[in-house]
Amino acid sequence: MNVHKNARLTPSGRVLLVQRIEQGWSVRRAAGSAGVSERTAYRWLDRYRAGDRVLHDRSSAPHRCRHRLAAMQVSRIEQLRRQRMTGPAIARSLGLARSTVGLVLRRLGLNRLAWLDPRPPVLRYERSLGRDDATGFLNRALAWYARLGARVERVMTDNGSAYRSKLFAQALQGAGARHIRTRPYTPRTNGKAERFIQTSLRGWAYARPYASSNERAKAIHQWAANYNLARPHSALGGISPFQRLNNLLGNDT
Repeated sequence: MNVHKNARLTPSGRVLLVQRIEQGWSVRRAAGSAGVSERTAYRWLDRYRAGDRVLHDRSSAPHRCRHRLAAMQVSRIEQLRRQRMTGPAIARSLGLARSTVGLVLRRLGLNRLAWLDPRPPVLRYERSLGRDDATGFLNRALAWYARLGARVERVMTDNGSAYRSKLFAQALQGAGARHIRTRPYTPRTNGKAERFIQTSLRGWAYARPYASSNERAKAIHQWAANYNLARPHSALGGISPFQRLNNLLGNDT
C-alpha cells in the first residue's frame, strides 16, 4: 500500500484520530493533536463511520473514462502481443496510436517481450549448412538483386566451412564481388544479419505453433514479403527496405 507523499497521517494515524473522537475527544482537539485540519478529520471520521476501518488512500483515477479502450480492443492488443508482435506493429495493425498501445501493454505487464508468459518448448528444425546450399543461396540472392538493377560489390559472411569452399569463392568471383569475413566470436561485426535473425525468429519462426516444418516454411513467404515491402523500419526512417533500395537506385517504383 502506497501512502500519498503529501499525506500528514498514515492509515494507522488516521484510525487513531477517529478512535479518539469516538472516545469523546472533540474533533478540533483530535485534529490539532494529529496536525491536520478539522475538515480532514471529519473526512476520515465519515469514512470510518461508513464502514472503512483501514482508511487507506483511495485511487485518484476516475471511475469512468470516455476515452478508455473497449475491453475487446484491450483483449486484441494482448492477443497480438502474445504472438510476440512489437508495440508499433500492433498499433499499425489495429489503427491505434503507438502511445495508446504502449499504455495498455504497461498496464497488462507486457511492455517487455521478456515478460510474456513462458511458452511451451518449441521443436527447432535445424540442419548443417552444406557448401551447395550456401552457394545456391548466394546465386539466388545475386540474381534477385540483379533483377532490381542492383550490383553486389561485397558479401559478408562468418568463417564457416561453407563460406570457405571453392564453390562459394567461384560464385563470388563470377559476380565480381569481394568477400568480407566477420571477426571470429564477434557477432556484432555482422549486426544487421544478427538483428534480422532475431526479428525473423520473433515474428515468423516462433510467433505461433506450427503443425509441421512444411507449414513453418510456407509461412515465411508472406512474412518476408511484408518485412521487405511494407513493414516500416525505424532504422530506415520509417520506410521499408524495398523503398530504401529504390531510393538508392533512383527508381520510381
